[in-house]
Amino acid sequence: MKRTVVILLVLLMGLLTACAVPPKTEANVTDPDAMNATAVRQTEADTKTDWAQGLTEQQKVETEIEKAVSADTLDRLQQDAAKLLEEYETAKLDGTEEEAAKLNEAYERVLAKINAMLG
Repeated sequence: MKRTVVILLVLLMGLLTACAVPPKTEANVTDPDAMNATAVRQTEADTKTDWAQGLTEQQKVETEIEKAVSADTLDRLQQDAAKLLEEYETAKLDGTEEEAAKLNEAYERVLAKINAMLG
């Protein structure tokens, strides 16, 4: 799962780099007097559209990263809950009530976290 998060972060960085618009300099700006007003407005509109699409793609990647991290965390919590339940049952059978009570409290805390993540 960590590998997936790293891959998504690399993709995000690539996307941000690809969407970057270079600053206007004398070398990369066409003389506005040579262009008609419609062409200038279209270029500005295209730039805004490119930025908006880049932001949308960035949001999609960030959402995928959040889902991957949340899924990994939820999976880990579910594994913790299963382990605690098993330890609780063993402690209960062995007659160590104090230990069983502590394990039960820990299990309840993990369940609360899981329920909070699931909404």
